[in-house]
Amino acid sequence: MLSEEAGKIGLIINDNKTKFMIISRREPPQSAITIKDMSFERVWNFKNEEGIYDIRSNRELNALYNEPNIVATLKSRRIRWAGHVWRAKDQLLWTITKWKPNKSRPRGRPRQRWVDRVKEDIRMLGVMNGEELAEHKESWREIVEAAMGLNGLE
Repeated sequence: MLSEEAGKIGLIINDNKTKFMIISRREPPQSAITIKDMSFERVWNFKNEEGIYDIRSNRELNALYNEPNIVATLKSRRIRWAGHVWRAKDQLLWTITKWKPNKSRPRGRPRQRWVDRVKEDIRMLGVMNGEELAEHKESWREIVEAAMGLNGLE
């Protein structure tokens, strides 16, 4: 049955190379599984061809998979949205963002607001007058693209 199901999607099972690993808190009794005429050995950990673990840093994994950094993507999108908000003068979105309640803030460390995060992100890019620059879409687009280069939680 295993070989038949694997064959349906174009796989061939090599019982000399195929091994299995169980991750559980309880210790399962079997050290091998036999399915029809194939026997699969249980392993406790996986190693490469040289018998060494491949422990990789986040930088190595980013370089290997060539995926964009999720933190940089979020910062870039946040800055892009800030441009929309800051260009929407005298509209409801802009009014809500600029609104300050007449109450005092609670004791302790103040919660970080969306505007605080945006201003910190653009400060990291060396931009001091973000609300003014947002009026010019071309220059703001360059800032949004530069934010994709912000690496990690720095």
